[in-house]
Amino acid sequence: MAFLGCERDIGVNSSQIISGYRIEGRVIDRIGNPVVKVDVRVFYNYEFVDYNTPPSKEYTVPSPSPSVTVVVRTRLGVTIRTLYSGNPPPGAFVVEWDQKGPNGDDVPSGTYFVHYLSNGASQKSYSVTVEGTIVVRTDSLGQYTIPDENLPIGYYPVPLYSSSETTFYGNHRISSSVLLLFTTSTRSREVNVTVLKDRVTVFDIVLG
Repeated sequence: MAFLGCERDIGVNSSQIISGYRIEGRVIDRIGNPVVKVDVRVFYNYEFVDYNTPPSKEYTVPSPSPSVTVVVRTRLGVTIRTLYSGNPPPGAFVVEWDQKGPNGDDVPSGTYFVHYLSNGASQKSYSVTVEGTIVVRTDSLGQYTIPDENLPIGYYPVPLYSSSETTFYGNHRISSSVLLLFTTSTRSREVNVTVLKDRVTVFDIVLG
């Protein structure tokens, strides 16, 4: 068994007009049968923009110390996890996110926002871009859909660092070229896909 050739750039149906970005496709075998439960992961490519100081993760707690809640939200504003709730001491306060959801699972690839809330209002926020995690599994027809929420094309700034975080490589923008990784229990194949704005990008793969 192996992933075979089969990138099909079949164009964009003019009737498939959307707002934002979406990738749809099928994973099939050599004779056209659907391949189910294929994990689809998304990695992003980046375009350098500048060396400006990236946004800080630190929130300065005023005195007297208010009640603070720290939550993680999606690009659509949906709260997926509460990281902290309490009264931190006045001064510098940082809450890091481990990129996990409420059940301890990896969240799907995408851009998320960590908000420091006080009196119900966001006082400070910073973004985290997650990539390489499972966004979708193929269904009983071998189909998959990657929605706009997981394709933050054009988002800026994404500060990039060396693995040791000692070197700052600058702020980047997420480009329209993404890498998809299709994985089964025994095989995997990665392909680059250029995503079109306001159109459905269709991309099929054959699993031999």
